[in-house]
This record gives sequence, structure tokens and C-alpha cells, in this order.
Amino acid sequence: LYRQLVADSFFNMASMCRSMNNFDEALEMYEMNHAVEEKIHGEDHPNAAGVCENMAAMYCTQGKHEAGMALFKKALAIRVKQDGEDHPDVASAYNNMAVAYGEQGRHEEALVMFSKSLAIKLKVYGENHPEVAAVYDNTANLYVTLGRHEDALEMFTKCLAISMVVKHPYVPDVPTLFFRMAFLRGKQGRYLEAL
Repeated sequence: LYRQLVADSFFNMASMCRSMNNFDEALEMYEMNHAVEEKIHGEDHPNAAGVCENMAAMYCTQGKHEAGMALFKKALAIRVKQDGEDHPDVASAYNNMAVAYGEQGRHEEALVMFSKSLAIKLKVYGENHPEVAAVYDNTANLYVTLGRHEDALEMFTKCLAISMVVKHPYVPDVPTLFFRMAFLRGKQGRYLEAL
């Protein structure tokens, strides 16, 4: 119990440092949290995967993408080993990797990761779920970056269908999605459809 309290304290301090944009100290606290979690639970425990994901995000934020991606891959391996390939945590790991790949300009790899995340989330949650909508939205935004406006519109349309049924912080609201879709149609010269 004492060790877990220590681990939790390091995690809380890391989160606080991260929220204050003090990334070096946050990373140091996450590393301490990771060391304690591994002593308590072993290196293949879901807690270790979560800490790896937090550390990976911090490395990527600092531009240390190689170190970040290595930790994202380690977290994914732990999640698959512990939970199996079709678990929501595995889908989230794929989504996290997709976002990181996208931020690095590795767009094709990001699309592959989003596709894997979406397949699991559809299988686990079904079509009308906020987690599914979040992947549609993330994928649409990547398509916008790539200039693939028709693909983006398709993803935004799917996200909109869910947003009209489900309200959730992960799901963009209806006006936001209408605006994004109108903007893309305007870029395509489809002005009447944009209205």
C-alpha cells in the first residue's frame, strides 16, 4: 500500500507539472512513477502501460519523437499482452500513436493506426458511441491536413451522425461539425452546399 501511495504521488506531481507546462520536471516525476510501478506490479502491468503512454506524450511534446514512439510501442505491447488485441485500451493506444505520428508528419502511419483503433472501437462499442466519433473526428482532421477533402467530409459526416445522437466531451458539437464541413465544401468550390 505504501509503495502505491508513493507511485500515485509521483503521478500526481507529474500531472501537476505537466499542466503548468513544466515538461522536464513532469517527465522526471513520470520516470519515478514508472520505476515504482514496475517494482510493485512488474513491467507488464497495465499501470506501467499507462505511465509509458504519459511519458511518451511528454517526449513527443518536447520533440523527442523517437523516445516517445518507443514508449508508445512498449505501452501497446503491454496492453495487447494483458488485454488482447480487441480491448478498448489497445484501441486507445493505437489512437495515441496515430496522433503522435500525425504530429511528426508521418501521415500514412497515422492513418494505419487510426484505422486499427476504429476497427476495435466499432467492434467493442458499435457505431453510435463517442469513442467511435472521436476516431472519426481525428481521422477527418488528418485528411484535412493531407488535402483529402472528400475523405475528410466522409469522416466528419459519420462523426456528425453520432454527435446528433450522443453528447460527450470527446464528440465535437453539431455546429462545429457543420462549420468544418461547410469550410471544406467552400475550399472545393461547392459554395451552395457549404451554405
